[in-house]
Amino acid sequence: MNNNLLHPTLARINNTLIPWGITGGFITLCFINILRHEMWRDELQAWLIAMKSDTLAELFQNSLYEGHPKLWFLLLFALTRITHSLFLMQVLHLLIATATVFLFTAYSPFSRLQKTLFPLGYFPLYEYGTISRNYSIGILLIILFCVVYQKRQSHYWLLSGFLFLLCQTNAPALLLSIVLSGFLFVDNFFPFTKSKIAMFGFLLFGVLLAVITTNPPHDSGFAFSWNRTFDSWRLREVISLVWKSYVPLPQPSLHFWNTNIVTSLNVQTILSFILLAICSGYFFRFPTIFLLYGFGTLTILLFSYMKYLGSIRHHGHLFFLFVVALWLSLLKQSHSSLPRTISLQFISIVFTVLLAIHAFAGIFASMTDWIYPFSKGKHVAQFLQQGGWDKFCLIGDQDFAASTVAGYLYKDIYYYGTNRIGTFIIWDRNWYKYGGHNTTSDALLETVNRLPSNCQNSAIFVLNYPLFLSPSRTVNLGNFLVSIVSDEQYYLYLYSNTFSESRRSTKSHEFFIPPMPRSGLATHAIQ
Repeated sequence: MNNNLLHPTLARINNTLIPWGITGGFITLCFINILRHEMWRDELQAWLIAMKSDTLAELFQNSLYEGHPKLWFLLLFALTRITHSLFLMQVLHLLIATATVFLFTAYSPFSRLQKTLFPLGYFPLYEYGTISRNYSIGILLIILFCVVYQKRQSHYWLLSGFLFLLCQTNAPALLLSIVLSGFLFVDNFFPFTKSKIAMFGFLLFGVLLAVITTNPPHDSGFAFSWNRTFDSWRLREVISLVWKSYVPLPQPSLHFWNTNIVTSLNVQTILSFILLAICSGYFFRFPTIFLLYGFGTLTILLFSYMKYLGSIRHHGHLFFLFVVALWLSLLKQSHSSLPRTISLQFISIVFTVLLAIHAFAGIFASMTDWIYPFSKGKHVAQFLQQGGWDKFCLIGDQDFAASTVAGYLYKDIYYYGTNRIGTFIIWDRNWYKYGGHNTTSDALLETVNRLPSNCQNSAIFVLNYPLFLSPSRTVNLGNFLVSIVSDEQYYLYLYSNTFSESRRSTKSHEFFIPPMPRSGLATHAIQ
């Protein structure tokens, strides 16, 4: 057979099969992850809002205090019209993450090693793959932008559509959408046409829509203020986010989530400056990409300083901005005549090393989640269902932790701090004052008198802190400890006005039913 014909054919087969093979490995590993992953309150919050909303108007009303645009809520609203299965929300999220990995491995200009390491990374595999939040869809849209950008001359409106949707995902993605829109405008200013004017008007509308739907009411109780004063500690904390996002290597402990192997803030700040210098040195020879990278990084850091410091799920957008800038720079390699400060070979080595670190972190996070529960809320719900305790009135405090149990039971809980009955949390000023504080034993017992008459004789307290209560009126049903999310460990207490003398003397462990295995919890709705 003619080798000259064979080699191109094999190359095409490899280029087709390898992305599918890598994607198949990713979806298998990530599917195992979601089977082993117990969702926490933020994952269930969006689901509960969608479930409790009968109309789109209710959906927008119920999500007013969330501080997020509405795209993820709309997807869940559509999903909850056809199913009440929490697992299918995880499957939907998995499909979004899988699409991101396939597009990256099939169309990015990176090496085969880099394409193989990327899906194992902390963000694709765990933070934006296993944990079902609204961030994964933003990453998918960013990758779609990069894929189509190479053919931008005939796809400006498609690129605009991606950026419009990107605005509607979350706050960091909104910031990236703004800087990517600016890049698209500056990099393709000529020829300037009426179509481009209309396109950027469309993008401006998307930004305004996202701002309007994200901005919470005046009585919001979460991240409601702007920091306009100089604070050297906060400044260093913000700069250190570059290191934390580029090198998300956690501490090797049970509570690894949102930690970093480097614990010194000063060292993190210095390392962040080094990373920024290396990346800026490479991008400098591509003026528009240099502006994209510089303004994008500065915008996210400035928002973090002035508004909300955030967690690793927010900081990850800094790393993906670097990935986008590197991707676009490789498309422009042959068009730059400026001298190289940092060579392509060197930045490629840096990128490979970073991806290897990300892969180690992603595998570590996944394995830790296999071994230990992410949250104990699922186990508490399972315990209550198996023992019939879910038929009792439930009193939750602190409410944000108790909402995880409410989500798995799909049952209303009385939230003591905010004096309301419901499932999802309303982050208003009332919550800010009362919702996040531990309550005294006497105050909790007085709570029972405020409940409907059918609940005053007995109730179950769902708490994430221990109480010291009178044994004549309460029994400790069990303590659900050891979870990755440290404030989603639970203490359950049964309260009753009708305990007999024999029950008063009964040891608490006689009422304790051990938590069921991590898998197999029925999540049927109980009204």
